[in-house]
Formats: sequence, C-alpha cells, structure tokens
Amino acid sequence: MAQINLGKLSRINSTVSRWLSVAIAVGVLGLGVKAIWFDSQGYLVPSRSIPVGANLANEKFRLVHINLGQLAGSYLSNAHAPKGFAQTTLAAGQLVSRTNVSRWAPATVERIVVTNKTQLGSGVHSGARVSIWSAKRLENNQ
Repeated sequence: MAQINLGKLSRINSTVSRWLSVAIAVGVLGLGVKAIWFDSQGYLVPSRSIPVGANLANEKFRLVHINLGQLAGSYLSNAHAPKGFAQTTLAAGQLVSRTNVSRWAPATVERIVVTNKTQLGSGVHSGARVSIWSAKRLENNQ
C-alpha cells in the first residue's frame, strides 16, 4: 500500500480535527446543561399525603424544578395556585397529574369518623379508601 506524505498539511489537519473535537464536545455539553438547567419548569408536589376529596386550596405544596418535555402540560405547575379537589389520594413528594384534580369534590366519597375497638389492618392509613358496612346484632349476640 502506498502512503502519501503531506508534510505540513497533515499537521494542520490534525490540529483542526482536535479543535473540531473540542468544539463538538463543548457544544454537546452546553446543550445538555441547557436542557437540564434552563429548560426546567416548576411543578407542585404535596408536602404530605392528601386524601381523596380534600380541598387543594387548604393544602401545602412544595416547588420542584424538573424538565418533563412533552409531558409538561399533564402535571400541576407553579403557574397557578392549586384549585379544586383531589380525585385520588395524592402521595407526598409525587408529581400531581392534572387528571387527579377536579373543580368538584368526588360524589362517591364521604368523610366519616369511625371508632373501632379492634386493630386496623396494615393497609389502612390516612387517605386510604375503605368500604364500611354494618350489620344488626343478632339476639343473644349470635
């Protein structure tokens, strides 16, 4: 195989390729910083678990900055104070989907206080959905 010696021209191409590589690396790094740092938007996350039917105007939220890209419109942003009611239990520290918030309180949920003489199951926690039923006491406690 024959080789051609270009002399000074090969040294110039080597220098140009190094600078071009550095410029590309800086450009990619700059685009990454822009995408992560400057394109982030503020979103609201609950400070504590919010039960179904709670009025969001009375709840505390904290602000987090992240970049959701095309999903940005699907979550509760800091552009407006949260209004409406929780349609599902909103976990503390989780992004709030707009579909989980409504202007009206859910009609199928009623808040009640129940006093229980037995231990509740481990799955029952603040804001959990439970079914309540009652039965008449039979004669002779049978």
